[in-house]
Amino acid sequence: MARALLPLPVVAWLVGTPLMAVTAVGQTLTFLGEQPTPDEIRAGEVWWTWTAVYAVAVPLLGLLGALLARSRKGLWLYLVVSVLALTPVVGWWAVTAEPPEPPPWPYPACQGRSGGDTDCPGG
Repeated sequence: MARALLPLPVVAWLVGTPLMAVTAVGQTLTFLGEQPTPDEIRAGEVWWTWTAVYAVAVPLLGLLGALLARSRKGLWLYLVVSVLALTPVVGWWAVTAEPPEPPPWPYPACQGRSGGDTDCPGG
């Protein structure tokens, strides 16, 4: 019985992920040159986040089911699907991650200037 249910997460993943992605795009879709409002942009970001969570969680649940059912084919199937799901999510995370804060400029150090004027202690 458990082996008969193993394909269900694949079907849920293949149908649900694109449906959620289309909904995310639809949240910010505008016509006639209008710009999306900040609320629409935020709603689209929330949908994209949940799409990424869904796209990764469903194959991992299928992997867990394959492990519990002791199905080698199911295990390999869900390993491949999990890698396929993680690849764009990791890429999306890398693009949207905040860069580290740069060090303050100019560096707090004494630098001599041309013309003989220097504000450095000791001359």
